Amino acid sequence: MTQHNAKQQATDALLSRWARDDYYKMALNAQGKRSITQLYEIYKRKSKAEGRETVPTLHKPDLYRWRNAGDWDEWCAQRGIEDSELDNAKFRAKRERALNQLTLLTDDAISQLGIMINDPNTPPTVKHKLIETVLTRVVLKPEEDETHNNRTFESLPGQSATEEDKMRWLSHLKA
Repeated sequence: MTQHNAKQQATDALLSRWARDDYYKMALNAQGKRSITQLYEIYKRKSKAEGRETVPTLHKPDLYRWRNAGDWDEWCAQRGIEDSELDNAKFRAKRERALNQLTLLTDDAISQLGIMINDPNTPPTVKHKLIETVLTRVVLKPEEDETHNNRTFESLPGQSATEEDKMRWLSHLKA
């Protein structure tokens, strides 16, 4: 192989990868596939608007040859799976961070409620409203114990429970 042929093959390989990457980024058609004709039309429009050097080729047979030689469709399918897995991993990490932040805020909120309820300067009507609000919104079931640091909770006080009964139940949240 001559030096010229080697240089031409290297250039061809770079142009092929460029076109393959564009092929992957291209929107799927109505049949859920990518098409060389669609890519070729994109290249014609881009070349006309931005100049010939902005596309790897304007020769449609090159695109077919590169796609077949490089098995672009299989490569795109694999890349799609990898991108999807990466997106899912990013989403799971983001969700995990948000849940951790929410857990910290929940612990802080419960602590603040406990402080307000136990503060002798908090008026009884405010304490009663805090307790009612917590009891009507927080429903912890025994099977959830594993997700709440193995704390054991009594069942919610009934409608006729005294403020003292509600305070005793609420104190379990701080334990």
